[in-house]
Order: sequence, then C-alpha cells, then structure tokens
Amino acid sequence: MQKSSSESMQYVVESILDYIERDKTNHAILLNGKWGSGKTYFWENELKEKIEAKERKNKGRTKVYGDLKRKLK
Repeated sequence: MQKSSSESMQYVVESILDYIERDKTNHAILLNGKWGSGKTYFWENELKEKIEAKERKNKGRTKVYGDLKRKLK
C-alpha cells in the first residue's frame, strides 16, 4: 500500500526532527526539488516552527540549525 502525500510529508518531518535530536551524524539533509515544487513552503509551514519548538525545548542541541538559520536570513 502506497503512502498518501500527507503521510509521506509527515514521515519527512519526523525524519528531520529525529535527525536534529542526534548528537552526531555522518550525513546532511537536503530538500531537493524543482523550482516551485514547494520546498520553501514546506520549510516555512511544516518544519520551521517544529524545529524552533524543539530548539527551545533542547537549548544548545540544535547548533547546526542555528548556523543554518543565520545563513538563511
């Protein structure tokens, strides 16, 4: 049985949130897609708030996100 689009996106969100919880990783995450495919929308409406909530909860554990956030501004 194939996952619905919302189930697939939820899986991506959960995977990214799990990734930022790790102390060490040997890979990075890339949101890749054609122009207009919704990468920025996905970041702004699905990921950003959830990552910021985790950052507040786990102060200091999301340094990579903090660095990324500064570069995106």
